[in-house]
Amino acid sequence: MILLGLAGLVISSYLTYVYYTDAKPVCIVGSGCDIVQNSRYATIFGSPLALIGMVGYAGIIGTAYGFIAPKHGGLLLYLLALAAFTLSSYLTYLETVVLAAACSYCLVSYGLITGILVVLLAPTPILTGVPWKRYRLLSLAVVAGVLTLALASHGWAS
Repeated sequence: MILLGLAGLVISSYLTYVYYTDAKPVCIVGSGCDIVQNSRYATIFGSPLALIGMVGYAGIIGTAYGFIAPKHGGLLLYLLALAAFTLSSYLTYLETVVLAAACSYCLVSYGLITGILVVLLAPTPILTGVPWKRYRLLSLAVVAGVLTLALASHGWAS
């Protein structure tokens, strides 16, 4: 999980650098990185989403190591991963459906955060004593709700 978090931190750091230096992102595959990075969906409250990604990945790494909230780290780690996965799901929807572009960095980051959530919800949980089955259902409900709202709002905007 920590390796996945470190990979995400590297990607989001690069995209933050690209944003603040006005550099053109070098797409690994395809050519949609600049479209996604220059879209209105790339920032929130004047800050690049990549910077929020950096903070999120740093929080996941710090919590996984036990530096942040060591007593309730498992629950905090789950909440961070679920929030990041939900946001990434919505952003991937916007990227592929609304913008009709694909940013390879964004898609890799989505895969990394998905991997982190899968590790947390694995049949053998990292922490014992937490009702993981309930969280699995909550995770599915939250993601389904966000994607339903995204699809509905896209239909209303058209």
